[in-house]
Amino acid sequence: MIRRTCLSREERIEIRKIIREKTGYLMDISILDQIFRRSSFAAETGENSNEIFEFIGDQVLNYYVVKIIANRCGSFSLTDGYTFRIRENQFTQIKQSFVNNDTLAKIIDEWDIAKYLLLGKCDIKNNVVNESKVKADLFEAIIGAIAVKSNWDSAILEAAISKALDIDTKITSMIEND
Repeated sequence: MIRRTCLSREERIEIRKIIREKTGYLMDISILDQIFRRSSFAAETGENSNEIFEFIGDQVLNYYVVKIIANRCGSFSLTDGYTFRIRENQFTQIKQSFVNNDTLAKIIDEWDIAKYLLLGKCDIKNNVVNESKVKADLFEAIIGAIAVKSNWDSAILEAAISKALDIDTKITSMIEND
């Protein structure tokens, strides 16, 4: 693998197009380098890494996945209170099926964007670009950047996560197959 120092203009345009297609969000092109910059690369260059976006994205992802599942499977009535169409352990299983490293890595593979990661020498040597955790971190960094750049707009975040994970289709399938 060749060491890259930054994303090219063409790569930024391509990544932006993919993110918009897959999430519905038009990412600010100026932030793409940081989204794709691993901490090993940032340590070598003195630039900001994607870690803060990854942290934010992890939290936002968990919140909206739970919210979407709860909205799809739960309801409130004056007579029964809040009821749920599935058991708690099913809820946990469904949530985990969306936010685990393998699922998020598969999405990044489908989007074919891990190749754009800006890696430090050690990451290149250890070929971390193929690790599920590294790809999942990239997905979370994208979601975190959407959160920050959209000024935490809940409608944008919910729509982006729902679209990226295809949640409604998968929940319907899981419930019907149970």
